[in-house]
Amino acid sequence: MQLEELGEDDYPTTVGDFTLNWLLGQPVYDAGKADRIVVAPWAWSERAAEWSEGLENGQTELRPGVWCYEANDAQWCVGNSASGRLFLNRDMFDTLTLDELAAWTESFVAEVP
Repeated sequence: MQLEELGEDDYPTTVGDFTLNWLLGQPVYDAGKADRIVVAPWAWSERAAEWSEGLENGQTELRPGVWCYEANDAQWCVGNSASGRLFLNRDMFDTLTLDELAAWTESFVAEVP
């Protein structure tokens, strides 16, 4: 199902210790100068579990509804917001454990429409 694009005001200003910023029109969350999570909102609704089935990178459900994996020398987690929107989040500087990124993603999708 196609969804309307989110506006800047739809994103929470903070999630945990991370603060919302924008980089080239894409939402990113920074904690200091060394931690950054890049958020990739998708314009359609697809269950994270079904989306991650197509991956061949050993994805694991680390939190309820949050699937995580490592690929291309990066850590990724995917989850759905309440509207069903799919979000793919990446630890930009490889400073978080996969479990920390999963916990952050779980908190993030609970707050965003």
